[in-house]
Amino acid sequence: MNDVSAKILSDVGPFLAELARLGFEPVAARYDALAFGNYEIDLAGQSRSFSIVRDRLQYYIAGLRSEDLVAAGMLRAFNDRDSFREAVLSWLGAPEA
Repeated sequence: MNDVSAKILSDVGPFLAELARLGFEPVAARYDALAFGNYEIDLAGQSRSFSIVRDRLQYYIAGLRSEDLVAAGMLRAFNDRDSFREAVLSWLGAPEA
């Protein structure tokens, strides 16, 4: 997580650590202080890659086909970071997400 901005880590650092334990590591991250603090984190794992996006304080998954997001129940934006975290961990099959 060395390349992830401190601003991003202050928002989702513990969540990224949980994803790392599941085998998903950040490969790129972009933070835009001038655009509401929006950011995008590209994550890669053995079986899939995806991005976590915060856009105007809403969180969502990007980088997958719409059909895959629909099937996973992830074709939506979340207003609450904790609800987003729980949904992502459940989608990825984490125990006790």
